[in-house]
Amino acid sequence: MDSKDVTELEIPDAYSDWEADFGDGSGLYRGTVVEKDGETVQFGILTTRVKAAMRSLTGGGRYDSGEYVLYDCLPVPVLRGPEGAVAIAPVQIEFTQ
Repeated sequence: MDSKDVTELEIPDAYSDWEADFGDGSGLYRGTVVEKDGETVQFGILTTRVKAAMRSLTGGGRYDSGEYVLYDCLPVPVLRGPEGAVAIAPVQIEFTQ
């Protein structure tokens, strides 16, 4: 994977902060833009999916946000922490400039 195609996203400090602190505040991070079948499309990451991945890694317990990083990359975003890594299915969203 080419590192220029990867964006590292910060992890909110607590589960209760995700909706306000991740993405655009609507439960979605607008991520990678690509050309697909002759049109421009954008992929996003749903807050609920990242929180579920975080709970999977931590067993649902508290976490230190400095120990985790979310990579926005294709084909799938990846959440990495001390326990391992989890791939997160992106969603295709309407591209807006």
